[in-house]
Amino acid sequence: MDKLTIFTNVFIFSTIIWFFWLLYLLMNPILLYGEDCLISQINYSQNKEIKIWLSKTKYNSKDKNITEIIIENQLEGKIDNIILEIKKLELNYSFISQKEMNLENISQKIKTPKYHLKYIFKYHCNLTPLEYQNFIKVKLAINLIENNYLNDKTVDSLSRDSLFTSRVTMYKYFKKFHNQTPIEYNNLFFSN
Repeated sequence: MDKLTIFTNVFIFSTIIWFFWLLYLLMNPILLYGEDCLISQINYSQNKEIKIWLSKTKYNSKDKNITEIIIENQLEGKIDNIILEIKKLELNYSFISQKEMNLENISQKIKTPKYHLKYIFKYHCNLTPLEYQNFIKVKLAINLIENNYLNDKTVDSLSRDSLFTSRVTMYKYFKKFHNQTPIEYNNLFFSN
């Protein structure tokens, strides 16, 4: 065997060992971060998630009027796609910041009749349209907080930049959805 072949074999062998070692590390994040840090991150992210949308309806058919039953039949097989389109709008900062997330604007943006959206919010959403609108604003505030917004700006400016009409309203909905104030959220987020 010549030196080049030996070098190639050693290189391949070491590459394979490094690959499996890195794979092992990625599959066991406790080795990278430590158990306490990992558990706190898991608990923190679980607390952040709020279940808003439901694939199945909240009520039985007997609770619906004839108009709602007709709309339900029209929407059969389309509800998950409409909910997905609404969720996509949640991530569209330019849309959220320029227009209110009310039924009229959502309807125009995703090209779905307003009465279909009313049905979806009534039977497939755990929030009213107004609560949903404020939930989106809270998500916007959280995004700003997590990007160090409060390091050099005030809570009043946070409320304005997250499209709330007042700081009091922002606090009310922030506590409703996250059981803490924006300042508490900021402190908890940056302490981890």
